[in-house]
Amino acid sequence: MKNKFTLVELLVVIAIIAILSSMLMPTLGKARSVARNVSCVSNLRQIAQANMLYASDNDEFSVPYNTVSGMGAAGDMWMGESLGDGTYDLTRNNLLGPYLGDEYGVMICPDVILDGTPEAVDGGGGGYGYNANWFGSYNDMKSVKLAAVKRPSKTIIFGDNARTSMGPFTYDPPQYVPLMNCKKKPDGTEYTTGTTHFRHSEKANIAWVDGHVTSEHVGELNTDDISQENLIGFVGVDDQDFYHGRNAQIHADENYADNRD
Repeated sequence: MKNKFTLVELLVVIAIIAILSSMLMPTLGKARSVARNVSCVSNLRQIAQANMLYASDNDEFSVPYNTVSGMGAAGDMWMGESLGDGTYDLTRNNLLGPYLGDEYGVMICPDVILDGTPEAVDGGGGGYGYNANWFGSYNDMKSVKLAAVKRPSKTIIFGDNARTSMGPFTYDPPQYVPLMNCKKKPDGTEYTTGTTHFRHSEKANIAWVDGHVTSEHVGELNTDDISQENLIGFVGVDDQDFYHGRNAQIHADENYADNRD
């Protein structure tokens, strides 16, 4: 005669399965987080390398932030295309796209939930920012040639990015935007808040001018509550500036230009 499980035995088995599941869930969650981080690092490495290829074809100047003047105007941008209505199409990229095999997915951080669709993202980004004040002729700033950067492994060019405010506006949750705030701009003025987002287990993935990517620990956070909660600020401590192109490059007029020309 075959033995049958008693009710008590079944309950014990169910309890054991529940305990094992509760023990495995954090491990599985951590594994998924690690996988997303690895994917993000790969994305930024591809973006940085595509930019280096772009520069090699354009007299060592990095990709322009955009090709049109005016805030929010329709036209090409480094990560896609501005549609002129406050939304952006990440699937069409005439600047870096040819160097990325037109694979728009690399412009979207796997830990980011888009505000919209890849064809119409509100706010403009897939989670990555560009140090365009120094390298992308943002707001008519003179861009620095990549070949003129004296310490390319210590100068930030792309990375995880989000902002919590702009002028009188506050963003909660933070808004993913394609412009990375530097500390001091080429014209000598400064940003009072950073946009580097330490979203990966209290780290931000950063692409440097030489093309390598690192995961940086939380640096100098902005003082507002939203930034403190979401870990947004600058890489490095108060007296460090890893965004400053001119600190680490050769002073010569031929190394600066509006790279939209």
